[in-house]
Amino acid sequence: MRIEISNINQFNKMLFSNYELEKIPNVKGLTIDSRLVKKDDVFIPLKGKKFNGHNFITDAIDLGASLIFSEKEPTLNLKKIHSVNSTYNCLINIAREWRKYFNGDVIGITGSNGKTTTKELLAFILKDSIKCNYSMGNYNSTTGLPISIIGMNTNSDAYLIELGMSKPGEIKSLCTIANPNIGLITNISSAHIKYFKTIKNIALEKSS
Repeated sequence: MRIEISNINQFNKMLFSNYELEKIPNVKGLTIDSRLVKKDDVFIPLKGKKFNGHNFITDAIDLGASLIFSEKEPTLNLKKIHSVNSTYNCLINIAREWRKYFNGDVIGITGSNGKTTTKELLAFILKDSIKCNYSMGNYNSTTGLPISIIGMNTNSDAYLIELGMSKPGEIKSLCTIANPNIGLITNISSAHIKYFKTIKNIALEKSS
């Protein structure tokens, strides 16, 4: 997934003020996938059980990344590589900071199904009366949601975003990033019941 930064100057100043960077970067987009890097992107390599994005930092540099956050001390003496303890936490922190620059309504949409359809219907209804934008696709996971927040246009009146879950505690965690001031639950069903045991527990998780 790759997103374009809507307010480039504001975003770059935010990065500069929150990280010990030597100069204000020139970031125009952000991605966690080295294959999607474009010129002047920030690349955040994540680690999983079967992958490690740090193995592709050189590829991101070759494609024109202007800022890279890395858990490893860089072997390349490049000012564009910035060391952090956790690249995942870095992604979350950037999203949380960017959310602070938005003064409009954030409408968080969750439910066992119908989230994407509801989001796009609402956007269609609202577009003639207010400046409204919304997260693309169904990027509503613990990784996808923070990237969606970073792609938010801070000049909008409202932003619509999905919150998905597969395990207990995820909705509350996502709310600490998106900080929605309006919540909408489409419905409650037995989706993901394996981790919740009962429909009531799913309803409690969604309501958080």
